[in-house]
Amino acid sequence: MVSAHGDHRLGKTEASKKLETAVRHLDEAISREAAFENKRAASAKVDDRVSKRKGTIQRYWVPSQREIGVFIAQCLISAGMPHHTVATEEFKLLIQRLTGDSGATILADSTFRDLLLAVFAKFCKMTKGLLMREFKAVLGLPFLNLHHDGWTTANGRVGATGTLASFIDASWTFREVALLLTVGHTSHASADVHKVICS
Repeated sequence: MVSAHGDHRLGKTEASKKLETAVRHLDEAISREAAFENKRAASAKVDDRVSKRKGTIQRYWVPSQREIGVFIAQCLISAGMPHHTVATEEFKLLIQRLTGDSGATILADSTFRDLLLAVFAKFCKMTKGLLMREFKAVLGLPFLNLHHDGWTTANGRVGATGTLASFIDASWTFREVALLLTVGHTSHASADVHKVICS
């Protein structure tokens, strides 16, 4: 119902709340895992010097159901795979066996979309921060190149336009950052591509 009224003020407020919640869940899952890994690495160094008692139980990090959903979403996003890849009974059974919880579920399609938006929002924020730091480092002078490419499918009906920025950063490292990919764009005329990139 809310998505049908996405242009309304209440619809925008609800979408903003969902995005904030997804970003918070993403950050919590990643920070909890990183904190455990750092603690485990530090304790391993201490344990190397001290002889271990036999029969001691080691403590392992166990992700919550929500964190499992976040990690599944991250895996799908980084591999460029759709949600229906994991929306199978076999994958659900795998998660139930891995967690030891017969009631464990996989993340819903709507949750995956929320997490996808959260990852994109974080990417935009990090990219903006990177470009602003580099812009200040070069004292406001032009420093990056925008590249675009257009391609169509074999039947020539569905097209795409991709844009990336390339520059040499303050530490003299060459960087390329993908900025935009628009699917469904059919024209390769420079004026049309310019409109897509600037919109």
